Amino acid sequence: MRGAGLVQLMLAAGFHQEPPPDMFTKPPPKGIKLEPRFRLTRPAGKRLDDGFYRDVAHAYQSAVALGLRPRQAIVGDTGAADATVAGWIIEARKRGYLPPAEPGKVTTHYGSASLEITASTSSKGTVTERGKSIGG
Repeated sequence: MRGAGLVQLMLAAGFHQEPPPDMFTKPPPKGIKLEPRFRLTRPAGKRLDDGFYRDVAHAYQSAVALGLRPRQAIVGDTGAADATVAGWIIEARKRGYLPPAEPGKVTTHYGSASLEITASTSSKGTVTERGKSIGG
C-alpha cells in the first residue's frame, strides 16, 4: 500500500481531509523527523513472553503503517522462517495484541479504531486498495 492506499487509511482512521497530493512523494519539512519502523529482533531463548508478543504486534503495526507486508517485513528483520513468524502473529492475536484476522486482509489497531486494508486484483490485473474503519 502506497500513496492512495495511505490516504484511504488516514481517512478511515479519522483524519477528516485528504492530505496534500505530494505528501508521500516529497521529503518531510525541515525539523520534522519520521519515526523509523519498529524492527523486531529474534529472541535469544526459546521462551517467549507477553513482552515479545507485544513487540510482534508493534512490528506488525509499524510495517502496515508504512505500506509493507507485515509478515514478510518481520521475516526480513528477524531471519526467522515464514511459518515461525506466522505463528508469532497468531499468538499475538490470541493474546489480544492484534485484532482477529480475516483471510486475505491485513487488519491492525490504529489508535482507538481498527483498520481493515484489502488489496484485490481487478479483471485487468491491476491492484486496487480500500480501507475502512471497523472499530470505534
